[in-house]
Amino acid sequence: MWTNQAMPALQGLMTDNDVVAMMDQFVSTCSPLVQCHYQFVKEAMMIKNAGGNMAQVMRQLHKRMDKNPLFYCTNNEIVIGQLDRTDWNSLLPGIDKGLQQSLYMLSTDMFPRFLNSAWAKPAIMKVAGKEASGQQGAVGTAARGCQKQSPSYWMDMFKNMSETVSVGMVISDMTVPGIPLAHVNEGFQAVTGYSKQDAIGKNCSFLQGQGTEMYLIEEIMEALRHADPLCIKLTNYKKGGQLFQCLFALHPILGHDGEYKFQVGIQVEMCESPQITAQLVEFERVLRMLPSTTNGMDPEEIGRLVPVSISGDAMVDPRVETVKSVTHAVPEGTAMQENVQMSAQQAKQQSETTVTTAKGKGRTQYGKKFGKKHRNAMMQFTKTLWMQDAESSLRKLLENQVAQQAMMQFLKTEYGEAQLEFYLAADAAIKSNNAQQAMQVYNQFLSLGGQGIGQQERTGQTQQVWDYVNNAGNSEGVDQGTVMQKIKEEADSIIKMLAFDAFPRFLRSRYCGAVMQQLRTNGGAGAGEIEAALNQSGAKMPQDADDWLNMFVSSAESFPACIVISDMTIPGAPMVYVNGEFSRTTGYTKEESVGRNCRFLQGPDTEPESIQVIRNTLSKGQDCHVLLTNYRKNGEKFRNLLSMRPVFDADNIYRYVIGVQFEVVQDKNLKKRLVQLDKLLKLLPRKIGLKSKASARARGKLAANPSGEANTAILNKEQVMAQEQQAMQQEMQSGAAQARPKPVEEVAPATMPNGTEVNYDNALVAFTRIMWTNQAMPALQGLMTDNDVVAMMDQFVSTCSPLVQCHYQFVKEAMMIKNAGGNMAQVMRQLHKRMDKNPLFYCTNNEIVIGQLDRTDWNSLLPGIDKGLQQSLYMLSTDMFPRFLNSAWAKPAIMKVAGKEASGQQGAVGTAARGCQKQSPSYWMDMFKNMSETVSVGMVISDMTVPGIPLAHVNEGFQAVTGYSKQDAIGKNCSFLQGQGTEMYLIEEIMEALRHADPLCIKLTNYKKGGQLFQCLFALHPILGHDGEYKFQVGIQVEMCESPQITAQLVEFERVLRMLPSTTNGMDPEEIGRLVPVSISGDAMVDPRVETVKSVTHAVPEGTAMQENVQMSAQQAKQQSETTVTTAKGKGRTQYGKKFGKKHRNAMMQFT
Repeated sequence: MWTNQAMPALQGLMTDNDVVAMMDQFVSTCSPLVQCHYQFVKEAMMIKNAGGNMAQVMRQLHKRMDKNPLFYCTNNEIVIGQLDRTDWNSLLPGIDKGLQQSLYMLSTDMFPRFLNSAWAKPAIMKVAGKEASGQQGAVGTAARGCQKQSPSYWMDMFKNMSETVSVGMVISDMTVPGIPLAHVNEGFQAVTGYSKQDAIGKNCSFLQGQGTEMYLIEEIMEALRHADPLCIKLTNYKKGGQLFQCLFALHPILGHDGEYKFQVGIQVEMCESPQITAQLVEFERVLRMLPSTTNGMDPEEIGRLVPVSISGDAMVDPRVETVKSVTHAVPEGTAMQENVQMSAQQAKQQSETTVTTAKGKGRTQYGKKFGKKHRNAMMQFTKTLWMQDAESSLRKLLENQVAQQAMMQFLKTEYGEAQLEFYLAADAAIKSNNAQQAMQVYNQFLSLGGQGIGQQERTGQTQQVWDYVNNAGNSEGVDQGTVMQKIKEEADSIIKMLAFDAFPRFLRSRYCGAVMQQLRTNGGAGAGEIEAALNQSGAKMPQDADDWLNMFVSSAESFPACIVISDMTIPGAPMVYVNGEFSRTTGYTKEESVGRNCRFLQGPDTEPESIQVIRNTLSKGQDCHVLLTNYRKNGEKFRNLLSMRPVFDADNIYRYVIGVQFEVVQDKNLKKRLVQLDKLLKLLPRKIGLKSKASARARGKLAANPSGEANTAILNKEQVMAQEQQAMQQEMQSGAAQARPKPVEEVAPATMPNGTEVNYDNALVAFTRIMWTNQAMPALQGLMTDNDVVAMMDQFVSTCSPLVQCHYQFVKEAMMIKNAGGNMAQVMRQLHKRMDKNPLFYCTNNEIVIGQLDRTDWNSLLPGIDKGLQQSLYMLSTDMFPRFLNSAWAKPAIMKVAGKEASGQQGAVGTAARGCQKQSPSYWMDMFKNMSETVSVGMVISDMTVPGIPLAHVNEGFQAVTGYSKQDAIGKNCSFLQGQGTEMYLIEEIMEALRHADPLCIKLTNYKKGGQLFQCLFALHPILGHDGEYKFQVGIQVEMCESPQITAQLVEFERVLRMLPSTTNGMDPEEIGRLVPVSISGDAMVDPRVETVKSVTHAVPEGTAMQENVQMSAQQAKQQSETTVTTAKGKGRTQYGKKFGKKHRNAMMQFT
């Protein structure tokens, strides 16, 4: 009933708080998209039912900025700061339209799975219990109006159910002589013209006439005698005497004691009608869902009728053990109830360093959990100071006028010569002990204000700090002794900075060579000593960017300011160094800080505009200078003037960011301290003339370009990585004095923690299931040409309804005819001469006279066969094929096709692995690309192991949504879709999800290639590697607009999001059941507590967990049903440790 009327049933059930509470639990296991639209439906209905308080309710619900489904699921736009001036009535049409779209999507996808989940029976029984007590809700069960103690209780429930079915439905009481019709529904009258009064109490032979095929009547009688199911097509007569072709199925129902009680008949007119394909789908769904016994205790169907799968999808393979802590919210007493707890030892092994803040253990100042540490960010600073005498060498060098000029010219090419000018002037004043000259130096260089760095983008508060410094004037009365001391301290600071930063690069430059040559030529006092100092310093120069960093760190430890360094070639830009002053200021130790991004200092009062400045400037490789509120470890807030300078290496790779944090405290020394900060910032380099090591070079080459241009290197990631791997080996070999050249070894295949090679078969199956589900009809038709797949599908179809078996056989025979070529007439004659169970009669409107086969024009039958083929393929692809893909046969079938592809056999339908090299490092990504191109909605994937998170692939659907082609987008960070109208707080939500590998569903304003704004419904789906490493984020998007396709797109959006694997090898235990189900029927799983009470032989794939041949007596079944099972996990528990549940006692739930 509820499946036949899914949309009104769902809407009505949403008014029942008890059912909603159960549905809440189920939806919590669904995708973020379903959760978002489900919450929207709840809130939209709350608004519509608010009456006179509607405006107040709307205002309250709309003022939330984050995770607000009223924004995400409608086209309404609200300005948060103008809520008091909002016309709430103008928003109602958008909410009404969004409500219908969301209800359609949920009733098409989520609601049927809810009815196929463990929550269905408790929900139905709750509604039925209220009905029994006199409470009539918006939606009724099959038991509404029925008396439970009445002998006709079962029949009354059947009648209620049948009236929700649009196709013809009748039931005969097999215990009454003459088999009269006990009930016919309204659909029967629509098909035949006979009303209830005309038909009930009669034998159904009144539909027959002279044109009715007698051999088919005999088939019906045989089925009735033996309680067999049946599906045929015969000629019947309507009330007005018109002949019609009736597709007819019989479904026998036994009593609780095995007595033959009823036969249910379902019928539809096979005619030229646009509704025929939809009617066939409903016909099959009803036939499949009907119980076969009055109490629903038939063991072959318990799993279908009373499922115990919490998700409503296929069941979890019992061979797979849970490898992480999972707690499902499930109905008490069901077999799904579980609470798997990891051991303390396992948790300890998986945990990283735990930080405790004012908000709690392992949480940021927002109260959010810290993400995983970047394991490769912990650098071991073990090298000794190589520049310990660089300072003295530089001092000696600058005593020479030629060297002064060369150094000055060199500094002009980098970041300016002001520091050297100050040093030379201060050095002269100090050596001459000239107080007047010292005061001039002080007034010229030290008493002035400053501007900091990052002039291109600042907040107003940041600029106010420097305005204060520059407008305050020089009010300090400084005596001559203090002046001399200050310029000496500043000169010492500058010479140290020049010695460890500019001096090593000067030694590599052409300017140094010119100095050396001139010293040799001209000689002069101290020339030899200076040359020796230069040679000695040159020998200790850093060899690469990592050496430079080690050298910088050794000096930065003594800085009076907070210094942090982030490595931009590591995803997430973690800090690889913090100095002691940082730890003293923030309260976080080095161990708690290194490996994390510095955003952990942010909290609820951190200014969003300041965060945006940081993001904008650093993404472009520009200086950043911003005043913001940060938090110490103890939760105390402080004002932080943050300066960040990007540093590029010799290959122009965005290598580091040096951050200087300055706590702004309003006191009399603020100006002086800010001036000192300004001097320090001007000493920070923008570029180091050194290359990076191969590993960092590879990451840098793949990273998103700071310029915003696409980085096409991401398309050849594996090639780039292989080249740098070779370079790294050569670097290592060149470092050994006696190393001999060795051939570069091939990259070893990825392995699991236990040493076995990673198996991507489950990912292949998952991707292929998405592909074939998205293109169900052509995929099914193509697979019907593969004999191996057909053999597996034959086995699956043998477990389906007679209707499916009939149409499936018809498709096979119709395709046999179409592929017969010159033998077509012979094949058609051979197939048509069967009188009984002939699908070529049942599934077309063609009529054949058996005695006139030799005079039949076979070509005239082809249009009818073609039309029937399309109808049958549609029906099978809508109902049977998705269940086949969700059955135990799916993986063997997909792997069989993939195996043929690997051997060079290209069939009519391809898997996700077609054209992919299994040994290639890009195998998984190549399969993902193949799959994504079968999806009509926008789909992108970002490589989370690459700095800047560039897009590694976008599908054609992305171009349809945004206007950006693959060439425009791949290699760029997706921020190019954003603009002035994009909601910053939603970008922060996206960033949080990216940082923590969380799923997400939001709606935000983005920009198309032509500059048009559009409302983008966007979901993120994280994918981990086989070793738990955060590998990819998949983004799916659709434009929320006034389009007739939007509801269908939402359904596809949810289906793809739900079917995507969460790991590269598909071995996550929470998704194994979805990816590699073991339910033979493709429906929900068989209750393990129910034993077979008659001889049953299932046809199942060899080697699967479903393989069985159960031969049991009724006595054995009874004994086992009363026996408590004891496993290795304990008495009454499964191997998962879950409790076995109670048997389901009646059939009322099935009808409902």
